[in-house]
Amino acid sequence: MQLQNVTVGPVARSAVTAYCLMPRVDVLHVHDRTSRAAGLLATLTQSASFVLTNEVSIDADRNPISQAACRRAAGFIEPGEIDAATHIAVYQRAANALKASQASL
Repeated sequence: MQLQNVTVGPVARSAVTAYCLMPRVDVLHVHDRTSRAAGLLATLTQSASFVLTNEVSIDADRNPISQAACRRAAGFIEPGEIDAATHIAVYQRAANALKASQASL
């Protein structure tokens, strides 16, 4: 299983760094609680979608930025999920959701 026209970008530890290093991105994979702001920033400023590795339940996380990021995430990957086909399927759904939302504008 492959995604067509996919470029893997740099690893960024902060929302501002991610925004500066990746000004045009379709799907962003956010790996931890502290980088959820990067996914939220990409969604709000670039109309990008993001996939979240969900370490903490949205119900257990009291941080409002994390809660907003969880609500806006286009897909979730469990922390122990290492199957590449599962990751690609989640990325593809996120990319398709982004294309559908852009087409409706």
